[in-house]
Amino acid sequence: MTPNRLEEIQKATAYPDSQSVKLALFTVWSETERHITTRAGGVITALEAQVEQQKIEIKRLENLVQGRDIDGVLIPGKPLRQL
Repeated sequence: MTPNRLEEIQKATAYPDSQSVKLALFTVWSETERHITTRAGGVITALEAQVEQQKIEIKRLENLVQGRDIDGVLIPGKPLRQL
């Protein structure tokens, strides 16, 4: 929703200069913005979690290639390889 669209809606009402109409439209605008911000924050949080999971997986694979266990401790008898 854009400010121009809100203005169109306001003009289409029976009382476009009414304070209650203006307040109602402002409330809708505020709630829409808050919803968009909250939703974007959730998406960002989910992406950050995926990035962290990818970092953990990369570390696990690096340890595996180097012959190390999940804690990064060298496994006896496993040859070390350069990355």
